[in-house]
Amino acid sequence: MTTRKNQVRKRDMSFANRTMTKIWQEIPSEQNPYLAEACRCHGYDILELAQKRSFSEVLFLLFQGELPTPEQ
Repeated sequence: MTTRKNQVRKRDMSFANRTMTKIWQEIPSEQNPYLAEACRCHGYDILELAQKRSFSEVLFLLFQGELPTPEQ
């Protein structure tokens, strides 16, 4: 029986392209680049939005780019 060696070739292209957006920003962790250290939506921290704002306020932020005023 002959032994066959499998050759592993490295691709010279990235796995996935990074998408640039003005809506969402993720800051990668220094230890693990696939883990987000912080997430921001239109400049607002997403965890703070989830804790202090209603779903409709965050939805308004997504569509308008700013949080609603009390009158809105």
